[in-house]
Amino acid sequence: MIPVPKDTFIANNGYKLQLKPNTLSYVSIIVELESGNQKTLTAPVFIDEALDARSRTTVRFAFDYTINDKKNFKVKILFSSDSEITLPKLVLVRGIPKPLSLDEGKLVDKIENIKLERKGMIIKSKNYKAEVVINCGPVSSKTKFALFVEDRNIKYVDLKQTTKENI
Repeated sequence: MIPVPKDTFIANNGYKLQLKPNTLSYVSIIVELESGNQKTLTAPVFIDEALDARSRTTVRFAFDYTINDKKNFKVKILFSSDSEITLPKLVLVRGIPKPLSLDEGKLVDKIENIKLERKGMIIKSKNYKAEVVINCGPVSSKTKFALFVEDRNIKYVDLKQTTKENI
């Protein structure tokens, strides 16, 4: 709880909340009312949206697959970032042409929170990496895949598709 005296609040035209870096903060506001010698606390007002102080991180990704129009095949997704990050839930979709938004194409699978880590037992890689393998049913050879963050309100991750050689 951060008490802010009335005089300070008025002098500063409000209160500027300092958030801890790379965190989600949930805020409730409680007001102390004073009438004569009697002080009363109001019921807390909860701010519905978390305040997101996470820095925006670019995550590069690449697909590795060989399409098969007759039987199931695997789609490997490789991830790389310059900083450690746990990705939010992702959605893999497919379509002809390549889907440009989450609403386009057909759902292939949802990918739960993946943590990108430095790999290597003795010599650690300079980038944080992860990979996931998704099973896909037969599709046309013209099919393209796209990856999106499921929650459109998440702004701390920026997905950038690249080639597997750049991962």
